[in-house]
Amino acid sequence: MFAWQNNVRPELDLPGLDVVVEPVSTGTAKFDLFFNLSPDETGRSVVGGVEYATDLFDRSTVEAIAACFARVVGQIVADPVKRIGPAASPGSAIEQRVEERNVLARQCG
Repeated sequence: MFAWQNNVRPELDLPGLDVVVEPVSTGTAKFDLFFNLSPDETGRSVVGGVEYATDLFDRSTVEAIAACFARVVGQIVADPVKRIGPAASPGSAIEQRVEERNVLARQCG
């Protein structure tokens, strides 16, 4: 899942109260893999995070996927008209892990 949170947060004017939006962490993943990104306060950069199901992914795999995503975005920003090809793939280590999990899932039915 990928979310781009570029919606304007409402300004609440409640007399006698100071109101701010606070993110709440549930400590659980809502999706298997979730990239939650938004523009920073200047609108010139991106901030965000990744949530993942720990029974499906380990931290190093998610970090590798996130690094690949950042690399692909960097390539797009550097040359928006250039076609993205196989060089942007996550790499054989991640593909190997995914295939191992798929084989195990098929064996376990």
